[in-house]
Amino acid sequence: MKIIEVKNLHKAFGEKKIHTGVSFHLNKGETLGLLGNSGTGKSVLLRSVIGLDSIDSGEIYFQSQRIDTLTETQSFKVRTRGSYAFQN
Repeated sequence: MKIIEVKNLHKAFGEKKIHTGVSFHLNKGETLGLLGNSGTGKSVLLRSVIGLDSIDSGEIYFQSQRIDTLTETQSFKVRTRGSYAFQN
């Protein structure tokens, strides 16, 4: 069962492209770690998945429910069902 699924995610800040077509899924019972140098978009990806940053295009699903189009109130309900840790 897919817990999180990201399809063709694109994110930019002005002219600076951060993500261009990121896709992955996380199955129940799996753990995912993101590694990379500073400034490569790890935190931006996490913030996008949990709804703190909007995406430019693509789709994000949590337990088969599309979440990238939710309102702030609706996103809060989803965020309380998972956990995440930022690098700091």
